[in-house]
Amino acid sequence: MILSSMVDLRVRGGIVPAHEGRLDAAAYFNLDGLERLGDALETVQELRLLIGAEPDQEFLLTQRLWRELERNLALISPRAQQMLERWSAFLRQDKVQVRSHKPRERGRVLHGKAYLLLGVPQFGDLGVIGSSNFTGAGLTANLELNAILKQQSATDALKQWYEAVWEKSEDYKQELLRLLTEFTDALHRKSDGATRRNGRART
Repeated sequence: MILSSMVDLRVRGGIVPAHEGRLDAAAYFNLDGLERLGDALETVQELRLLIGAEPDQEFLLTQRLWRELERNLALISPRAQQMLERWSAFLRQDKVQVRSHKPRERGRVLHGKAYLLLGVPQFGDLGVIGSSNFTGAGLTANLELNAILKQQSATDALKQWYEAVWEKSEDYKQELLRLLTEFTDALHRKSDGATRRNGRART
C-alpha cells in the first residue's frame, strides 16, 4: 500500500489508534508531529525515536529543534502552552526513549525515514518506509511518498536495520528534556511580561 501522508495510517482502518504495542521511528521530529497523531500516541506501550546528527554537531540538532519550537509556539496562547506541556510530559515518561545517531564518518548522517508498528491487532507487525519525517508537515501537509510493509520478511529486515542503528546511537532524551524545560521557562517569562504590560496599560 502506498501512502501520500503518514496520517493515512490513522484514517485507513484505524491502524494507529488501535495500536497498543511499540512504535519505533527513525526520522526528524517536532512537537507538531506528536500533536498530529494526538491521542493515538498515548496508547502505545513504548515509543523509540531515532534522530540523525552529524558527528560532533549534536548542538545543531538542538538548535534546529529550538527554532521549530519558536516557529510553532511563538504566539502566546493557551493552545500553544497546552501543547508544549502535554508533549513535554509525554516525552518524560519512561516508555519514551530518544536517541541520536552520530556516524563515525562525516557525511554518513542518518537520513532514512522508517517506522515500525509492532503488535498491531489483526495486523501483527507493520513497517513504513518513505520520505515522511515525524513532523506536522511530514505527516499531513507535504506531498510525501511512503509504503507500508506487511510481509514478515520485509518487516523483519526493517527491524534488523533499526536495531543495528539504534544500538550504535546515543541517548538524546536528557538533552531534549533540557531544551523543552528551557523553552517552557522562556515562554512563561514572555507570557508574564505581556501580562504585566497589559496591566500597566489599563491603569
